[in-house]
Amino acid sequence: MRKKVRRIFLSCFGIIIVLGLAIFFIGRSYYDTEINKAGNNSAPVKFVIQSGASLQSIAVNLQSTNIITNEPVFLFYTRIHHLDTSIEAGTYLIPKHISIVSLISLLHQSNFYLNVTIPGGLRLEQQTALIDQQLSKNNSYMQFTELSYINLAKDPVNFSYPFITSQTTTLEGFLFPDTYQVTKDITAEEMINKMLTNFNTKVYTQYTTQSIHGLSFYQVLTLASIIEREAPTPYDQKMIADILERRLQNDMPLQVDSTIQYMLGYSETEKTWWRQTIYEKDLQTDTPYNLYLHAGLTPSPISNPPLQAIVDVLNPIQNTYNFYLSDSNGNLHFATTSAEQEANILKYLPGR
Repeated sequence: MRKKVRRIFLSCFGIIIVLGLAIFFIGRSYYDTEINKAGNNSAPVKFVIQSGASLQSIAVNLQSTNIITNEPVFLFYTRIHHLDTSIEAGTYLIPKHISIVSLISLLHQSNFYLNVTIPGGLRLEQQTALIDQQLSKNNSYMQFTELSYINLAKDPVNFSYPFITSQTTTLEGFLFPDTYQVTKDITAEEMINKMLTNFNTKVYTQYTTQSIHGLSFYQVLTLASIIEREAPTPYDQKMIADILERRLQNDMPLQVDSTIQYMLGYSETEKTWWRQTIYEKDLQTDTPYNLYLHAGLTPSPISNPPLQAIVDVLNPIQNTYNFYLSDSNGNLHFATTSAEQEANILKYLPGR
């Protein structure tokens, strides 16, 4: 009797093992098929993972957008490989028909989209370096090059916008400072087009018909680029705008250091594009960008001003001053007469 029971037990055990192995192999085959199965999205999908989103909510959103076809398998695969806590928030470009295995790999490589932030008042070379710096970090998709950006910006004929004419020799001034969401494989030409389109929308279409003291739109932009470099605050910029606009009306040289700084370019000694030390011989250099020698404005903007600087030029604060200077701490001091200006120079800029 015991032998019979034992045989029955062994038979049942054997059957259980066989069934278990069958279930295991069937399950494993199903699992392998599912993790390598192509998603149903027939085109690339821009997929956003919000900060703090749970893995469950991510999986639900992936399935609802047809990127994955099996939410439970996605969750299982992610958790057994200990990847459930390492998916970063951000915006990803998900290729069409991607498998779960490839998708997880993509989500752990890096975001395909990133933000490039460009502050106002930078000249072309500074912008280029900053864009390159932000794009190049952990970017295997990189196509942007500084040389292409500079060459394209100095050859406006490649771009068609209403503010670019046959007389436009540089895009300096039009490369609008802002925060741009871009793909990691953006080219220099695509980046410039984004900035010019933004300039057209936020500046040109809004302010092209506005003028002050008969200045053209391009002259307003050029003056805005100057006051952006001359003063640190909107109040000071509006004060300076009134002074410089009156000097232009009276055909007086503007006598601003920022255009000299632009003309001289990068200082190896000071490691900056906007050198603080300007010598007397620099003030005697005869170029259209030396507004100590020449009345009027420079042939082109000397920086890429933000919208605020343009608004400040169009809305100056009327005052009775004719001169100003900036001390070593960046504070402005105004004067009505040349004698007062000379006194301020002796007081705030000794040795100049």
